[in-house]
Amino acid sequence: MTNPQCRCPDQRHTPPNAAPENVLAKLPQRIHAARTRKNMTMRDLAAEIGVSVSTIHRIESRRAQSPLPKWFPAMMQWLTDAETGQ
Repeated sequence: MTNPQCRCPDQRHTPPNAAPENVLAKLPQRIHAARTRKNMTMRDLAAEIGVSVSTIHRIESRRAQSPLPKWFPAMMQWLTDAETGQ
C-alpha cells in the first residue's frame, strides 16, 4: 500500500512527515552531543533535537547492539569451504 503524499523514493515505508535520510543519519551524533553538553531529561533532549522520546530510545538501542557475533566470520568461511568442496 503506497501513500500518495509520501516523499521517499520507493514510496513504501516513509510517512509524509518523515525526516529526510541525511537528518536521520545525523541523529546519533546529535543525541550524543546534546547528552555530553548538558544533563537533560529525555523529554528535553527530544525537544531540543526535534524527535520523539521513542525515536531516541530506538537509536540508542541500535547503537548498543554489536554488529556481528565473533563467531560469524568463521561460520561464513566454513560454509564457503563446504560449498566449494574444500
